[in-house]
Amino acid sequence: MIFALVLAGFLVAGTLGALVEGGFLQQVPGRGSPGSGLSSAAAGRDPLKWPFSRDSIWNLPIGSNARYVWAGIRHATSMAYFNDADILVLTPSAPSTTVYANYDDWGSGNRCSAQGGALFDAPMPANFVIPGSHQGSEDGDTPNAAAALLAADGHSLIQTQPFARCAGQSPTSHYMFWPEDLYGTGETGSHGGSGLSALGGTVRLGELVPGGTIRHSLKLNLDSANYYSGFGGYRWPAVKSDAGGAGYGGSIPEDRMGSLLAVKPDFAIGGLETEPGKIVARAFMDYGGYIVDSSGWSIYNFVTEHSPDGSIYQEFPNSWGYPLNAGVGANGWARDLDKIFTNLYVVDSWDKATWLTVSASNGTIGVGLGTPRVPWAPEFGQVPPPPPPPPPGDSTPPVSTISLAGTQGAAGWYRSSVSATIGATDVGSGVASIHLRVDGGSWTVYQSPATIAGTGSHTLEFYATDVAGNQEATQSSSFKIDANSPATTAALSGTSGSGTWYRSAVSVALSATDSGSGLASIRTRTDGAAWASYSSPFGISGEGSHTFDFYATDVAGNTESTRTRTLGIDATLPSSTAQVQGTPSGSGYQSPVTVSLAGSDATSGLQSLSYRIDGGADWTYTTPFHVAGNGSYHLEYFATDQAGNREVAHSITLQLVGSSGGGGTHAPPVTASNRGGTKGANGWYVSPVDVTLTASSPAGSPTMIAYRIDGGNWAGYTSSFSLTGGRRTIDFQASDADGFLSPLQTLTVDVDYTPPTITSATGDVIAPDGTLSWTGTDDVAGVAQYEVSIDGGPFVSMGTGTSVRQTWTIGSHTANVRALDNAGNMATKSISFRVQAGGAPSDPGLDLVGPFQAAPPGSLYLTIGFIMIIVGLLLINRQQMDRRARMRPRRTTY
Repeated sequence: MIFALVLAGFLVAGTLGALVEGGFLQQVPGRGSPGSGLSSAAAGRDPLKWPFSRDSIWNLPIGSNARYVWAGIRHATSMAYFNDADILVLTPSAPSTTVYANYDDWGSGNRCSAQGGALFDAPMPANFVIPGSHQGSEDGDTPNAAAALLAADGHSLIQTQPFARCAGQSPTSHYMFWPEDLYGTGETGSHGGSGLSALGGTVRLGELVPGGTIRHSLKLNLDSANYYSGFGGYRWPAVKSDAGGAGYGGSIPEDRMGSLLAVKPDFAIGGLETEPGKIVARAFMDYGGYIVDSSGWSIYNFVTEHSPDGSIYQEFPNSWGYPLNAGVGANGWARDLDKIFTNLYVVDSWDKATWLTVSASNGTIGVGLGTPRVPWAPEFGQVPPPPPPPPPGDSTPPVSTISLAGTQGAAGWYRSSVSATIGATDVGSGVASIHLRVDGGSWTVYQSPATIAGTGSHTLEFYATDVAGNQEATQSSSFKIDANSPATTAALSGTSGSGTWYRSAVSVALSATDSGSGLASIRTRTDGAAWASYSSPFGISGEGSHTFDFYATDVAGNTESTRTRTLGIDATLPSSTAQVQGTPSGSGYQSPVTVSLAGSDATSGLQSLSYRIDGGADWTYTTPFHVAGNGSYHLEYFATDQAGNREVAHSITLQLVGSSGGGGTHAPPVTASNRGGTKGANGWYVSPVDVTLTASSPAGSPTMIAYRIDGGNWAGYTSSFSLTGGRRTIDFQASDADGFLSPLQTLTVDVDYTPPTITSATGDVIAPDGTLSWTGTDDVAGVAQYEVSIDGGPFVSMGTGTSVRQTWTIGSHTANVRALDNAGNMATKSISFRVQAGGAPSDPGLDLVGPFQAAPPGSLYLTIGFIMIIVGLLLINRQQMDRRARMRPRRTTY
């Protein structure tokens, strides 16, 4: 990188030398000469103040045939204006100063120190300071700082970016650009976003002051959200764009880097609030402004001068009494800029070929072709003509009218979006512009019919201005839109059956909603009869299928599409019969018998026939079935229709004796069950239990199993199922392919795998004779007993008691309470408490037994046993002491 910059410096230095010494800077007819440029400036146009040739893009006025395309510049949301100055050092007689390479660019560095070799030498006043990044620059924290420096030859412009000269340090920069001639066309330069000039288009000192005039195009830095990314993101005269247009967010193809933006000739300059706003607007109307860079945030900006002579940033407040930088809507200056920038158009009829035509005209054609709005710049040394006089007086404001188009509804509503067309007339200077806002939003310049959508009331406000600056009083037009149909729902009440069938007469209630104009009416009809207005619920009766239609209409006249509901009514029960075939024997039959069922339903039709034997499973009848085996059997059967009507079960008692010996006779299926789970105490399981059912037919025929859980609905068994906590009951029965049924079986499974819960009922503090208590619950198996350990002692059974009372020592204690349920699940809770005098009072109604309140007899016996052991030990100790006393030698007395 350093080598590249040093090489760039050598190339620039060599190029400048070649340009001067090689004779490239020759006199151009009609554009001044090297020998007379500076000395003749005093007589007229000064190249240091008004640089470049007459046909330079920076000096050409717009022509009468220019084609304008709406630029769509968005309203600035961060600042109405924020300064961005170009550094102009046009002092060819100042001391030569070396500029060094610095690579901080727009990062966290400050650009102040030399980080590479010399880039170039240029004349520069010794006391000229330009702060770097993060140095309090008036141009922001990381200024663009494009710079143009005039070489000692008075012609060669050295252009670089980003330039800095921090106080007490050498000047620095990084990027170098091809040099231009102060007397040439001066298109290119050090604006990195476009490759356009750092000198051309800059607003100079003395131009934006009272009585000032800007006689050249402007340079614009705007938010890249306005720029179109296609075509590389740029157009002539720009030679590039930021990152090839990546990140540009505009939607208008003509609006790209390098585009020339201008206000149209009918823009109402006289309607602006401030004199500097009018100066800027006049420049935009006569010359326009080229997009040269991206601002990086939502602001408006035209580039201004910062030079050894001063800066616009300082000159502006001294001239006008308010700062150049302005917040959005902060004052008249900010409002003027918003009006100007949001009324900009792209001068689209402008390219290199058109410039060649304009250049050859020598002053007769302007940008975009046609007569120039103002005269071309004079030759160097000539005095420019005065600015054009203002238009003749006009004190009459224009008059605007509005027409609305859309689908008319009822009661003043529109049933579609509305197109608003606004026109205006002016008897004096002519209409300049029409302004519009919708529902209190931001004002915009009216260009074409506005489309307003959205349900509800709307208000359009509008006014026109004329060329003389007169503005009519704001007018308004209000209307309402409801383009949406209402929505109706039907609620049916009756005895519901299966599907869309009802088992009784049906009441129909209709309701409708409309989010716009409101509901006007509901219409309905039943079974194709005449339409009628709905006011209250209506009934539908009569067995069979019925259809009712309905729709709603809102106040605006929107009618929803007709809705249709179909239902059936069948309130009559089906019927069924049974036929028993077998060999009669006394009052019964010889085993087996065959039973056939039949049923019918006149309205919805028969859905199923069902049967059960001896209170067993409900079996769906498909083919005749068998009943076998000696004994008495209770057969129940019933029919169900498609509406869900189920007749009362019929019953038959079958008495079977002996055996007929007929074919197909065999014993009923055999069923079995298996339970899988973790066994606990007292026959309980302490985990979920998997239940497996099996069945086999003695004849080897296929079997089916029906089962139900806890008396619920019967279901066909396909695979094992799991039972969770509780006392569970499973009924099951099998059937084989020959129609034989097994006896009904019942399985009981007790499942509890949830430990009891324990909650402390005692406060944190109790008295020395206080009671420690708790509560415990177990919702399934029930609590069997509690055990308590005090301060790490052994656990003592409390039975089902839930408190301990004893004489406590002063201080902190811990009780571990253990609860066991009847299934064997256990839970432990640690209860910390403190004993202090004056703590929670004791309960005088509780008996003290041993060390624990309400201790069971077993605990009392343990306590008595413990006391007896202590007494025994004391007695043994006393005997040992007596034995030692007897063995001690005695002293003899003489």
